[in-house]
Amino acid sequence: MVIVRTHVGLLTAPAPNLVIEIIRFSAILAAIFGVSMISYAVVEAPARRWLRGLWNRPASDGRRRLVYAVAAAPAVLAVVAALVGPALFPARQASAQNAPAVAVPYKSGPGTVR
Repeated sequence: MVIVRTHVGLLTAPAPNLVIEIIRFSAILAAIFGVSMISYAVVEAPARRWLRGLWNRPASDGRRRLVYAVAAAPAVLAVVAALVGPALFPARQASAQNAPAVAVPYKSGPGTVR
């Protein structure tokens, strides 16, 4: 949608500019589609085959534990990040006590707050 939104103003462009922008827009969409198809072929499809192969094994096989570990990994990592993250990366709190003192000359007059 961002790509479409940035090209809305070009609808009133002259014909040669509009043709160039349509070609550029199509090239961007083709590049996105190409990267998507490559990532599917290289990452997603082999991972799907591997996981389906793990699920198809008998339950007595020790690999079923690996399946459960892979399935639970995102939730476990989220809990670990929530618990350990604040200790490893403490938030910096800017307070008036830690801020440097800066002298700012103000003109006094009517309506000045001190």
